[in-house]
Amino acid sequence: MRICLGILAQIILDKEANMAGGQSLDWDGYRFTVRPLSLWRRIIHDFWPYWQASRPKFILRVTRLVSPAQSQSLNWFVRFATGDVTGGQLTIPPLQTGETIDFIVGDKLLGFTGDTLIALPTDLASLKLDPYNTLYSFHTTPKTWLALVVTAALFAGGFAALGQWLLGLWD
Repeated sequence: MRICLGILAQIILDKEANMAGGQSLDWDGYRFTVRPLSLWRRIIHDFWPYWQASRPKFILRVTRLVSPAQSQSLNWFVRFATGDVTGGQLTIPPLQTGETIDFIVGDKLLGFTGDTLIALPTDLASLKLDPYNTLYSFHTTPKTWLALVVTAALFAGGFAALGQWLLGLWD
């Protein structure tokens, strides 16, 4: 039991641990990591799908690895399986070596299904989207899948109730 609680605490509290679809990226004097903002998603490690038409949020953690620099613009984006892209821009303030700052990114409509990436351009301040570095990937699932599961569950429950009722008539 202690081991399970220890593992759970490590998952929740370890701010540097990568999620199942994420990786750390050391680039241009910074280390970037992305994790879901939702504590629930961090606990279940993305076993629950991201639904189409949702607006998930993520924590983009930026750590300065080398000598301090001036503020820097950073463009991030969400790339969908269709090739469509949406994103945003933020400013990294001057950080000392080893200093970390968290940003909330995402909150973009997941309008397409399939594999979805949160990425940074290789030139951090560039508005060009290619080439890019992937920080986090996940799969966007259509809500019709959820409707099919709920419908199947309702039918199964209905048939079970009907069967119980019919068996009760014969007693």
